[in-house]
Amino acid sequence: MINLSSSAVITVYEDGTRRNFEFDELQSRLYQSCLSCGINDGSLAEDITLSVEYVLKKISSGGRIFAVSEVNNFVVRMLEEAGYPELAESFSRQNRIQKLDVRPDFNLISGIISGHLAVEGEELQLIVHKVVSSCGILNIDQASPALILELARYYRGKSYDLKTVSLGVPKMKSQSPWCLKREEILSSVSADTMRLISCGAVSTGNVSRLFPSLKIDINLASAAAHFLLDKHLTELAVLPCFRACASGVNEISSVSRGLYLNYLNSCGSDGAEAQLPVFLRLNEIAVFSETYLDTKWPESRTCVSEMAAMLAGMLDAGISVRDIPSGNKP
Repeated sequence: MINLSSSAVITVYEDGTRRNFEFDELQSRLYQSCLSCGINDGSLAEDITLSVEYVLKKISSGGRIFAVSEVNNFVVRMLEEAGYPELAESFSRQNRIQKLDVRPDFNLISGIISGHLAVEGEELQLIVHKVVSSCGILNIDQASPALILELARYYRGKSYDLKTVSLGVPKMKSQSPWCLKREEILSSVSADTMRLISCGAVSTGNVSRLFPSLKIDINLASAAAHFLLDKHLTELAVLPCFRACASGVNEISSVSRGLYLNYLNSCGSDGAEAQLPVFLRLNEIAVFSETYLDTKWPESRTCVSEMAAMLAGMLDAGISVRDIPSGNKP
């Protein structure tokens, strides 16, 4: 069963504050950087943010906590490797990403490690002692916080770092921006799924080369209208509609993953272990709530979330359902 994609990733700010990773906040910062470079393309900021969230969730399953500065530097490296150095520089400048070194002082390093890795007590003292000793053995009198943290992760047994993450095919600007076109995907689906596409109940887009992933939308109000659902819906009444939509989503996902594997093979890449991430978004929530639940959004959030969880249970493995908005976003 697939759970709703809630933001379980914890990020640590410079003042020591810990918060859940905020998708919309990072996407907004990236979009502002895009605009400053003359790139009026919201999909680029969304693709980068999706890639960041996907990697963070994958790594954080082991209890990993990320510093905001670490996430920002990961974004910069993604942009540079994808062929967007101007955008990377703009993002660095707007988010004041600086390279600095610190002395391997016990108290200073203790503060860095405890704030970024969420360790304390005897474990913290042991790790700091090993890091300081290593700096002494290597004659390091100035070290970057990234090096300090990497040494700390090594001694803690968590050497998996964002720097090791594969970012896909680089140099976006010199090649087509798409791995798969929407038309190519839809030409391979069944008549039943095409009917859902045609009526607007389900929609999808191209697969970007920057971060190869598939975004599928279920437009709740359009789906309800297509299946002629009545007002005052119950979970039982909406079940046939959700089953049909889930079947369409599963087929689009399966077809796209097969086409993506063919794409990798045609590029000479080893696609044996590659899996295309698939993200499902629920749209038209406000209209659906007022028309079919007789409740305004966001008062209907609990009911919609329960229905979304039921829908998520019908999806194939590897499909992540985007979290229901917490505010007044329809």
